[in-house]
Amino acid sequence: MSKKATAWVSRPNGTIAELTSEGPGEVVDCNASDLSVGADGTVWIVTTDPIGAEEGETPGSVIQFKKPKGKKWDSIKAQGATRIEGGPKGAKAYIVDGNGSVLSVDTKGKTELLSETGFAREVSVGVDGVVWVIGAQGVLGGASVSFYKEGNWQTLPEEVTATKIGAANNGVAYVCNAFGHLGKVDTEGNYEQLTGENFAREVSVDTEDNVWVITYEHDTEGG
Repeated sequence: MSKKATAWVSRPNGTIAELTSEGPGEVVDCNASDLSVGADGTVWIVTTDPIGAEEGETPGSVIQFKKPKGKKWDSIKAQGATRIEGGPKGAKAYIVDGNGSVLSVDTKGKTELLSETGFAREVSVGVDGVVWVIGAQGVLGGASVSFYKEGNWQTLPEEVTATKIGAANNGVAYVCNAFGHLGKVDTEGNYEQLTGENFAREVSVDTEDNVWVITYEHDTEGG
């Protein structure tokens, strides 16, 4: 019997909801604007509570996480985020902060800066450890797509643009662009368009390489 596929989504009312290949699952009221689940099962969220006014804090919103068997949400102090992606190994996530910088952060609050400011607006990381980002500067179809591997950033050819990205395995990621196309890219610079226009506005890939998308069709929950 095939394994049940699971994903989590943030909803317009601030809740997060579990979705499975068998139907809806758990719903949690946690005031989230972005979320991701790491390979170890840690759930990471960016809340709607801003920080960055105090000295030493990085602009963005508060990061919270819940460990796989945990019963409470813990907050990370002095580090704000706008986007977050759970990492492939251990209790680590990757974020874009309010300055457009890409960082890694762990459950103890330790961070590592991976890029300059004004570099990215979206981030995703595959089970292979390759970090993918969408650039901060908009162009036709979205923005540039870059990846971080073995300590270096590389940018795909300029004709490859995206608004959302979901990293997979083996140097592959899936992207949506401003026209609603779903496509596949890789670290060799290749791009394959998978759908027509107005198909997908958000994409994510789980640890089993199942690809999940949010379509342009509206539902009764406002998403």
